[in-house]
Formats: sequence, C-alpha cells, structure tokens
Amino acid sequence: MKLDLTLPSGLQIFFEGEPDDFATLVEQLRLSEAVESGQAAAPQLPPGQSPPPGTIDPPAEDDPLNPKVLQARLNRVEAKNHIERVTVMAQAAVEAGMEGIDFPTVERLYGALAIPKPGKWKSTFSNARTRGFVVNVGRGSWKPTIPGENYALYGREASPPPARRRSQARPQTLELQSGGDDDS
Repeated sequence: MKLDLTLPSGLQIFFEGEPDDFATLVEQLRLSEAVESGQAAAPQLPPGQSPPPGTIDPPAEDDPLNPKVLQARLNRVEAKNHIERVTVMAQAAVEAGMEGIDFPTVERLYGALAIPKPGKWKSTFSNARTRGFVVNVGRGSWKPTIPGENYALYGREASPPPARRRSQARPQTLELQSGGDDDS
C-alpha cells in the first residue's frame, strides 16, 4: 500500500507499508491531535528506560524558538512581512542563547509555522539589514540591532520611522512674499 498526502498546512506524509501499519499510523496521528488539544496525556516511557536513538525531545514551552511560542510572539507584534518575521526570529534565537539566527534555522522555523518562504533568504536578511533591524555577526549568523530588538519585543510602536532614501528630496520651505503693488 502506497499513500502520499499533502495537508493544507503544507505537511506531506508519504506512507508505504501494510494496511495494519497504516492503521497504527492513523492511531498515532489521532493520539498526537488529542495530546495537543489537551484531551489525552502523551505516552511516557517506563522509569529507567531511555528513548530510542534518533528521537528528539519536543521543545520546551518556554523555549523562545518553540514554534508555538514564536507564533504567539509574531502575532503579538503583528509581524506581517518576511523582514519583520526574521527580525523576531533573530531576537528569539538570541534569547535562546545563540549568537544569532542562520538560514537553516529560519527555514526550519518557517516550515514549522507553515509560513510561505521568500525566494532568497539572502535578500530577505539584506532588506532587514537595510531597514536597520538586523546585523550580520559573521559566519551566516544574524542578530537584531537595538531597533530590531525593540520591534521584536514591543511591536510596531517601538520601530523607528523608515529610513530616508537618497532619492527622496528634502522638504523645502516656501517663503511667502508680502507686499505688492496691487491695490485693487
């Protein structure tokens, strides 16, 4: 039996096996949903038994890079575009004890949050740097600047006004001329 499923969130499930194995997979998925919704407790290992090799512990609820925690922060600061999202993610990485955030970590977080990815990460981070939100700290690692940190913590009201571009003309004042020879 072969099966290829794509969920609306972008999650793809590829299955090849016997119908009994498929029933086990479906049961595990139902249990996972029940655990996430709080209707059931996650299965625990017997005392003294370690998890099988290759398994990963789920992220802690207070971990800044936990997708649930990160999604709540993105919603709170109203991050609407890629520049704002990578700024918030860079701040979360710093809070998690990392030097900054790199492209693979951002790509993993975008996938976990089911957010469509930009065309090129390099351009996204370059645009965030131009906006003054992040700075490259070397080896492909990016951390927030002070304005970026303020945005990631407090949202739009803490962000600076957009930088003036060279092509923007400076405001000119008009001088009013008083007096004139017209006495009509």
